[in-house]
Amino acid sequence: MAASVEAGAYTDLGTPPTLALARFGHLSALDRLRSLAEVEATRLASEGDVASAIDVMGDVVFLGRQLADRQFAEETRWGLETMSEGLERIRSLLYADFIGSRSLDQEAIQAAIDRLDPDRGYLDLGRLDFPEGDRVAVEQIVSRVFGSGDATDAATFAATLARLDAGDRPLRLFGQAAAWEGKARGHASAPQTRDELRLAYEDWVDRWAVDPFHPRMSDPAYYNQLDGDRYAALSATLEDRTDLFSLRERARLDIVGTRTSLALVGYVYARRSPPPKVSSVRGSWVRRLDADPFRATGGATGGPPLEYFVPIRDTADQFPNGEPQPHEIEVMVGGSSRNIRVGRDGFVLYSIGPDGQKDWARRVARWEENGVGGTDLLIWPPILALERGLGAGE
Repeated sequence: MAASVEAGAYTDLGTPPTLALARFGHLSALDRLRSLAEVEATRLASEGDVASAIDVMGDVVFLGRQLADRQFAEETRWGLETMSEGLERIRSLLYADFIGSRSLDQEAIQAAIDRLDPDRGYLDLGRLDFPEGDRVAVEQIVSRVFGSGDATDAATFAATLARLDAGDRPLRLFGQAAAWEGKARGHASAPQTRDELRLAYEDWVDRWAVDPFHPRMSDPAYYNQLDGDRYAALSATLEDRTDLFSLRERARLDIVGTRTSLALVGYVYARRSPPPKVSSVRGSWVRRLDADPFRATGGATGGPPLEYFVPIRDTADQFPNGEPQPHEIEVMVGGSSRNIRVGRDGFVLYSIGPDGQKDWARRVARWEENGVGGTDLLIWPPILALERGLGAGE
């Protein structure tokens, strides 16, 4: 414990201890660990031990899953992001082997598929609860600013909220206190504030439990209707958590996409040619075919699979008056685009994305940049590998 404190790898609540001021120093240490794992995976792959490299990144995925179970949104966010980054790195390692020596043996591929199987338990994100720590943190602040009464104490309210607003810049306390004292006068009562917090948080929790395509998900979140003046104590301490929903769906897609990619590559290595359709891997590589989360109607198992095709072989009808050409994909990254071409010796695996349209992955984007009109979510070739200059021509 002393070593963790000395290294800053602990949660600092400040003085007096305040959950809303928590600084998660251990996440910085885990960032370094994640980077070291990336370096180790690269080293192992460069030495030809791709199986061990994939195992290392699998460990990173499970580390992320552990952090996603924590009770504060910042830790859950780190965990979900780490899961997706680890899974994309696995696909990148696999792609480098696919276009290179193809040294990865079929037993190692099967082991990686099985390890990432949500049905085996831990990677099933349906078991992930919405983090509750932030609710407790806000409740602590509400108790402080109201004390034992129903109305705010202006001096306590101003001092408490100004300290939160100042963060690690104490000189801001002097300028913020007066502004917060003014907001105290028009603030709702303690029972009203606690009830508003309950409604906002329960809305998130209820949404977390329903299918991402449930009609309720299209309604504005209760949090977005919060009156920032009347409930200033809440608006100052309760941050929007809707990004966690997106991160969870991204992680789900990466689990499905990575397992499907591994199965397709395993089929190619065993049969010397790509499968005729994505369902061909069922039975021999996976017990069931995971659904595209953007088409699922009952979790990852209740809908059509990811879209898959082999250029030229499966796209000849797109060139009725000429020779079929390699498939061209416009990859949108960082506000710019790059065109890649995939020939008959490769395959394309993609999700239809939020627009629900099968667009043949002609225009794709990273998850965080999705929303550009007409873009699909490319799984294979992995965008991370393409960014690093692996395979696929301009």
